Amino acid sequence: MFRVRFETRPLLRDLTNQQKQHEFALDLAKNRTVEERQAALQQHITTNLTIRQTSARTQFRRAVRFGREDRADRRRGQRAATLRVLGATTAATTDLFRRFGAMILRQDDGGPATSSRLYRAQNNQFTVGGFIIPAPGLRTAARGVPRSLYPTALGLSTRSAIAGGDEFARQYKGGAKKRGGFRKGTRYFFVKEGVGIFQRQQLGKESEYDAVWFFRTRITLPKRLDLAGTFQQGLAEQLRANYVGFFAFAMRTAK
Repeated sequence: MFRVRFETRPLLRDLTNQQKQHEFALDLAKNRTVEERQAALQQHITTNLTIRQTSARTQFRRAVRFGREDRADRRRGQRAATLRVLGATTAATTDLFRRFGAMILRQDDGGPATSSRLYRAQNNQFTVGGFIIPAPGLRTAARGVPRSLYPTALGLSTRSAIAGGDEFARQYKGGAKKRGGFRKGTRYFFVKEGVGIFQRQQLGKESEYDAVWFFRTRITLPKRLDLAGTFQQGLAEQLRANYVGFFAFAMRTAK
């Protein structure tokens, strides 16, 4: 009769060690994959949207976030790595990022959109204008609309108040009226209800009128971004490749 004794403790230690290295490598792979997905989404947004200002392009990229607290870490009991888009999966902390996040989500959703935004018409009466569309020639492929011509800057629509909420500027910007008419060489901006915002320029005794913005209460946006589809494309293969690399690294450096 033969009695065979197996020493299982080294095998169990080896299996336990491999499990630890597996979990460590999986966390690293998740985090690296999400970092790469973050860069891909940021590039996707700035490539597919027309963003003329370099500073604005940087701000749009910052709307896609992967913070330290969002990283996978088994020691903290956090198994998932989370990529956040401002306005969709997390709240914006400032009006600036709330605006950028809202624009990204609109371009991601696409489809019909409505607006009931108010504008100040004559005699301080308010009218619903909705979205504003630049008049032909006001915006080009290389140059955006000057901020000085936006309705908020002209005092024709609400702006964010320092104390919170929205407010109108106290008065219109542009031409000032005097006895007998407007001063020569001045510009006066006004709202034509249901149509848009126009500029009147006084040239001597003559007045010249130019369109600046047209109103649209309903528009249809193309789906320019598809953030979810872009995130998912090639995700499994990328995660697998990162895991293989990090597991080999973990086993090579395990103590």
